[in-house]
Amino acid sequence: MTVTVKGALGMIPGVGGLLAEVAGQFIPQQRVERLEAYARHLSARFDEMDESQLREQLQDPERIDLFEEGALQSVRALSPERQDYISKVVSGGITGDEKTRIEAKRMLKLLREIDDDQIIILAGKLHRNERDNSFHERHAAIFDPPRVHLGSERSELDKEALFELARLELVRLGLLAPTFKTLKKGDLPEFDQKTGTMKQQSRRLTPLGRLLLRHVGLAAEDEI
Repeated sequence: MTVTVKGALGMIPGVGGLLAEVAGQFIPQQRVERLEAYARHLSARFDEMDESQLREQLQDPERIDLFEEGALQSVRALSPERQDYISKVVSGGITGDEKTRIEAKRMLKLLREIDDDQIIILAGKLHRNERDNSFHERHAAIFDPPRVHLGSERSELDKEALFELARLELVRLGLLAPTFKTLKKGDLPEFDQKTGTMKQQSRRLTPLGRLLLRHVGLAAEDEI
């Protein structure tokens, strides 16, 4: 399998041969088609880079570790979008300075924890997307919670539970944070009957969530 992987990667123009060498050393017996897609994404991002410079950078164990983690995640990536997110994080870390490389490693760890729908949930919190009705319409299945009541069927209750779980995981990871209604003097807080905790008004994108979106190419440097 290692020979097959190296052969498939080596046929990719540009830095395919170099990526094949690294793949042969660190990630044998993986799915060829997904590794090939990963290598093509990276190769496209490295096209403008001098091959000797890239080869030198990929002698660095820290950068090799980034490449390896990206490859391992890529063989589990079920969508082209996920492949693109991974390759953007990896290429930025490999070509960037030490700070960017450390950020990229941590962003890959976060990326491993969340699915594609959760990335869309985060992107939906960007101001431009909050104002863009078409963005929410395209992803209505992700943003619109099931309408449940006491007589709801079990399947609907399950959908609602999974809908909320996706957001709770983002809060747990520090990518979203709850916001609460500002109380006037003398007012009592409203509590959520389901959780018994203070009722949340909404959830906002945190600086960490925004950083992840920048690394995967869904937010600009100055975007809020």
